[in-house]
Amino acid sequence: MRGNTVNLLLPNSVYGHMALRSASTRPVGIAASYYGPRLSRFLAETVSYVFLLRKAIPAAFRAHVILSHHHPSRLAVFCAAVTSVVSHRPMVARADDIVAGKPRGARENIAGFVLRVCIKWSLKKAQLVLVNGDELVEVIQRMYRLSKDVVGVSRNGVDTERFSPKRRSEDLRAGIGSRHILVFSGALYANRGVDVLLNAVPLLRERVADLKVLILGDGPELTRLLHLARNLHIADTANFLGTVNPDLVPDYLASSDVGIGPLRASSVTVGTYPLKVLEYMASGCVVVSVKDALSRRLIVHSQTGLVTESSDPRELAETIQAALSDKETSRRVSDNARALVERSYSWDAVVTKLETILRSAVENSSG
Repeated sequence: MRGNTVNLLLPNSVYGHMALRSASTRPVGIAASYYGPRLSRFLAETVSYVFLLRKAIPAAFRAHVILSHHHPSRLAVFCAAVTSVVSHRPMVARADDIVAGKPRGARENIAGFVLRVCIKWSLKKAQLVLVNGDELVEVIQRMYRLSKDVVGVSRNGVDTERFSPKRRSEDLRAGIGSRHILVFSGALYANRGVDVLLNAVPLLRERVADLKVLILGDGPELTRLLHLARNLHIADTANFLGTVNPDLVPDYLASSDVGIGPLRASSVTVGTYPLKVLEYMASGCVVVSVKDALSRRLIVHSQTGLVTESSDPRELAETIQAALSDKETSRRVSDNARALVERSYSWDAVVTKLETILRSAVENSSG
């Protein structure tokens, strides 16, 4: 925060308790790996947060406000709430992915019940709960029975200098070797719908010559997606680049024509302003996503992006073909998207609003 000191306290990542192993179903000739737990994830993170409290509580007595990130599978907001109660400092919680996945088995059901109780108590203690989109206000109010004056909106922000059309590199495009480049950037989870994209590629290749699909990122779906690409015979078109150096990501995005947003509507993404989509928009990509997979206020069809009605690969292929063939419309859409991000979602705009929110929380607590 500008002009203020922020002490950032983080628990040990769950990945510190996990071992990298060879994928059990690795396709022949394709390298892939996955993370397997050494300890119970819930137990490991619980221990980490207990140790975090030892540092958080003394630090809180020197602070004006306690900030926390709430996620339905984490104890961070509970740790912050305990710290707030002990130190008598106001707590502001930012909530992302507010809807948890379905538990599997008795152990996850028990852990999930404990988490829900802890989170419900914690959010009741918060001076303010911030969500990532207007559509999520009512969702979290209903889920945790919070009053309207407790819930506000704080959207994601993007560095519009770092992510910019100015980063477009013709040398990079030449190295990729295609006139038409699609990019997906992000963690490979099932709700992102990358499998929909891969299934659309054979249809696209019938309509669009000289096509490349770049997939930047890693995740639990990697092995399945590699298998799918191989079975669809599109390994020469779909390039899995894995975890890319963050300094290079803006170059890849700005040098691509179309940025692929969430292609499967889910409770995790509905109503949100995903950071990766904002980065596409800032970079000059034409964003293609599926209806209701993110905030309707962010991607408006034919204005700030292109929206498919469903997760049907054929419809997706037609939409991407339109983005690649109609240069005039694509330029207008990408210009509108860039202008929207500069106006409302740059870090300067987002932080200015957040500072006002936090100052108000401190003043209301003092009063």
